[in-house]
Amino acid sequence: MMDVINDKSNRPKPISPALCGYIKHEKHFLKNWPWLAAIYVNRPGKENKNHLRFCSGTLICSQWVITAASCFYHEHENNVTKKEFEQVTKEVFVSLGERDLMNEERNQHNFYAESIVIHPDFQPIDTLENNLALIKLNVKAPKKRFRPACLPPLERNIQLHLDLNVNASIAGWGQPPSKITNGKSLEAQYISEVSNISATLEEESVCRRFSKKADDTAVFCAGGHGVHTCIGDIGSPIVAVDPASRIHHLIGAGKKISL
Repeated sequence: MMDVINDKSNRPKPISPALCGYIKHEKHFLKNWPWLAAIYVNRPGKENKNHLRFCSGTLICSQWVITAASCFYHEHENNVTKKEFEQVTKEVFVSLGERDLMNEERNQHNFYAESIVIHPDFQPIDTLENNLALIKLNVKAPKKRFRPACLPPLERNIQLHLDLNVNASIAGWGQPPSKITNGKSLEAQYISEVSNISATLEEESVCRRFSKKADDTAVFCAGGHGVHTCIGDIGSPIVAVDPASRIHHLIGAGKKISL
């Protein structure tokens, strides 16, 4: 996916750890999750009523956000025509610095999608594998306000699914509190302010128990011990510490599976 961003065949170097990851300045308004993005997808629904889909994403460089490809598909939808997807792209909006979904904040920056790249091997209904998408923002995110998440090193593989001692963190909002179902607001059931939880990586057998789509070593799940992934959203960043370097790396974009 990084090759797509740089439009080069040779693999680019990841961003220096000095320029990505957590912000150490104590007074910075986004100290803990300076890469977290709120994504709004306004899609036409039944009876000519628009359906607002909400997802999370992660800033990985100045103008690109990574999220889950399933964010741009209706449930049980496997095929979208090129024309339909072009229309979807026009209705994708991204916000950085948004902590409370109910309030417009002074430090919040809003963008729209210039383009969206879906992983070419993603199959919406059949599997969770390759559930990745890239959003190119219409302008670059201000460097002084936001920082991209650190990506895993390219020179070696981090076999996270083999190391169950790795602790991970998941951040997100749950669902937008303005969502209405059967005439009733879900505000009481979901949080409007960003939250994060700690979670452990689970055995592949545990993943398969909760989702038949997780039958692949390229897919992992995190949770357990009462942790419910609804604290995050589709596309929520999952961050873990690389035991070798002690640097926090982005390791996945969440797809909700309750453990």
